[in-house]
Amino acid sequence: MREWLQIEATTATTKTKNQIKKMNQETKILKAATLGTIAFKAGKKRIPALDKNLLALFAGEIGSSVVLMKAWITSWDAANIAA
Repeated sequence: MREWLQIEATTATTKTKNQIKKMNQETKILKAATLGTIAFKAGKKRIPALDKNLLALFAGEIGSSVVLMKAWITSWDAANIAA
């Protein structure tokens, strides 16, 4: 039973990673911005590197992280100002 659960968890993780890799850059930026707003509403600090969901969007692509972190921070700031 445990082996089956481990296989299922690994398969789910692999599927998620593959879905993230297939996203285009605009979709990733929108997702990062959404995650920034969610983080603010959840009371998380303004540190994008601590958001596991944001880090998953990078998917090993060099150079994409700066744009995604800026989108996350901009969204977090906008939610903070609106509050």
